[in-house]
Amino acid sequence: MHGRLFSRRARHRQHPLGEDDEVPLGEWSLDRDAGLLKRQGRPVDASRKVMECIGHLIGHRDRVVGYDELIRKVWGHDNVSNHQLSQVILSARRLLGDDGQNQRLIRTASGLGYQWVGPLDEAAPAHASPSAVAAPPDPMPPAAIRPAHAGAGPTPDPEPAFDRDEATDPQALPRPQGVIPAAPDVPAAAGRARRLVLAVTVVLLLCVGGYAWRQGAEDGAPTPAREAPPAGAPSIGALEIAMRAGDFDAVREGLTTLPPSMAESPDAMLIAMRLDFHRGRFERARDKLDAQLALAREAEDPIWQAKLLVFESMLKGRQGATASEREISVQAALDLLEPLGEDAAPEVLADALRARSTVLLLQGRHEAALRDLNRSGQIYERIGDAGSAIAVRTDRARIWMRTGRLEDALRAMRSVADHYQTRSDKIGQVGSFNTMARIQMELLRWEDAVQTSDRALAVLRETPVIERRDRALQLRAQAMTGLGRLRQARALLEEVGTLRGDEASSMIAVLYLLEAGRTASALQASAVAFSEGDRDDPDDILLDTREGALLAWMIAAQRIADSGAAMPTPSPAQVNALRNPMSIAGTIAGARWAMAQGDDARAEPLLREALDEARRKGMRYHLVLASEPMLDLLLRQGRTADARRLLEDVRAFDRERTDQDYAFTVQRWRLAVATGDDRAVEALGEKLRALAGERRIPGSAWEPERPQ
Repeated sequence: MHGRLFSRRARHRQHPLGEDDEVPLGEWSLDRDAGLLKRQGRPVDASRKVMECIGHLIGHRDRVVGYDELIRKVWGHDNVSNHQLSQVILSARRLLGDDGQNQRLIRTASGLGYQWVGPLDEAAPAHASPSAVAAPPDPMPPAAIRPAHAGAGPTPDPEPAFDRDEATDPQALPRPQGVIPAAPDVPAAAGRARRLVLAVTVVLLLCVGGYAWRQGAEDGAPTPAREAPPAGAPSIGALEIAMRAGDFDAVREGLTTLPPSMAESPDAMLIAMRLDFHRGRFERARDKLDAQLALAREAEDPIWQAKLLVFESMLKGRQGATASEREISVQAALDLLEPLGEDAAPEVLADALRARSTVLLLQGRHEAALRDLNRSGQIYERIGDAGSAIAVRTDRARIWMRTGRLEDALRAMRSVADHYQTRSDKIGQVGSFNTMARIQMELLRWEDAVQTSDRALAVLRETPVIERRDRALQLRAQAMTGLGRLRQARALLEEVGTLRGDEASSMIAVLYLLEAGRTASALQASAVAFSEGDRDDPDDILLDTREGALLAWMIAAQRIADSGAAMPTPSPAQVNALRNPMSIAGTIAGARWAMAQGDDARAEPLLREALDEARRKGMRYHLVLASEPMLDLLLRQGRTADARRLLEDVRAFDRERTDQDYAFTVQRWRLAVATGDDRAVEALGEKLRALAGERRIPGSAWEPERPQ
């Protein structure tokens, strides 16, 4: 209705070609005074932004018009992204029969802006006759379009319908959709008066009827428009803040209250996709992503394409893609952004660098991942994005967790938690506490991990977020398991649903089953965890990885064999992983498999490799895991001196923590028994009783704890 009219402000702007010029463009003409774009002499329905864009490009066709200049001309202010501009360019190209590949009329100057390169006959008369170039046939002939009128106030004469029987009109040509029928030939003054009356009518309609606002249902589908926009409708920025805070209900509600023009913007569409992602609706997010990528590529907007490709990398990860497959997407994003320079779209570039660091981390390329993280952090700090800068510090701590800088990582996460507390970001606090608890357990600081999980749960009582709460409860259960408080651990795992009877659906529950003496259940659950695990997972702390599940399976299998039963047979996939380990946990599992086959010559170097790597990375939990089968091997061979030296080396690495660890104290007790050191046997037996909790004490009658 009002798309073909300029606003009062827009119509009084100065145009280089003159306010009253009609500019012929081949089969098209641009009537500046009337604010009309015509094809074959007939007006075409086009939005004001599209008209302003085309007019400005034509008026400055001798040069490339920069993004910022065009944005100011079309919107009248600077607070608009290049993505929104690219959508207007895309609409203009579609209207003119152009596209981003051929660029017959509007050329993209990558990284600079756009330029009009189409035919232009300035010598033609003000109301030139249509070009002889025929328009492409229209698959759907348009019906006559008449302006709507208000019930009160002056009403302009309706525009007569165009004769739709084109067979009787030798001059008629097929018209594209959206063409407004030609009005009768009237004097210019009368035409301007009628347009003025029509503009007044439109304004009255807008004032009386209000704007149409989009209200989304639970699945995001639009519902009939409401009469007026709600007070305090959120901005895209507010939705982004809510998304980062994990307030997905607020995001969903906010998306439903956006006006149509904003709801269909690229930034709003990306938020909608991320909402689908966080709710597990991956296929729907994929469909939206494919549609947006097609639009971005047609518009040749490198920045918008890069944003979508970064999201694609994240989505691929949740859909089971390998790190290499994810790298393809994020590298494509960087290939689009790097030629533009860091100032073109700094936030998008920083996001892409951070996404690539995640992929590099999964591939074990830690130094390269750190370089990308450091660069992205510098960009975030330069543009004042404190939230993203602190997220980079979290990512950096996770890399340190894998490269032997656990104490550094723990200090970094404490500072991150303090930052979130200062900003009252409770979700960020909980995430920081969860990461801290994992580091503390790898350092054998079980009591510290319990206290940290208490802090996380205290925050969650004020801001309940189910996903973060379940994770905090599971980590608390793992800390309880490490302390031998098995009943409390079981209750927590049952509360979050990862333990039902003897069925476990998480590696933390598998470790509980091992400590509780439910070996057969642990064997079965770890086999499932291995088959469903990520084949590209890195050498992670604790055992929450695919190869961690493999190690748990081998521990359970050897315990079954030690009880006198037949040794369970690993699957072909497990055998392949046992022969080709990629992590410390995998190396320990491979050594245990070699020992089960009687191949100590192969097992010993594998275990020494695992011990050395665990020392280098400061991973105390893994160090104890590696020393246990190594002690078995040495005692089986009667090498008690080597066994004593092994445990002394492990103990010397961190005497305080290893002396308070139940599993390592068991190893020391076994060595004392093997060497006949009765005094040490008695002293270590007393210590075991203090540390065991509800776990089995070697040499004592013991029944695994059972659910009540």
